[in-house]
Amino acid sequence: MQPFVLLVKAMADETRIRIILALHHSELCVCQLTTFLNLAPSTVSKHISLLLQAGLVSKRKCGKWAYYSLAIENTTSEVKTAHSFICNALADNPIAKKDLLYLQKVLSTPLEEVCQKYKTQKDGGITE
Repeated sequence: MQPFVLLVKAMADETRIRIILALHHSELCVCQLTTFLNLAPSTVSKHISLLLQAGLVSKRKCGKWAYYSLAIENTTSEVKTAHSFICNALADNPIAKKDLLYLQKVLSTPLEEVCQKYKTQKDGGITE
């Protein structure tokens, strides 16, 4: 029962729902998520950590970089149902639509430029 409780808790936050919706469209690094959400890197990392614990998100390391995506392979039917529910239930939501437009802008910005802003925010280096 504990994995289900973690899943429900992870879904009970607007920021985490916005992350799930963004990851439905593209794999993203912390720099991109920080820019997209306009939140402090530590806040984004905390939200990502909860999503990882719940099994909703997966992490891929590439050198010193970490990329996040929706957990699709080797996941439970509950996680697959949660992804589907969130994406279908909010398909016509005005905030979700506005987020998608902004996400497209973030994705069209060169990754180096996005991460430079992130590096400046962290004041001295990227540690994902």
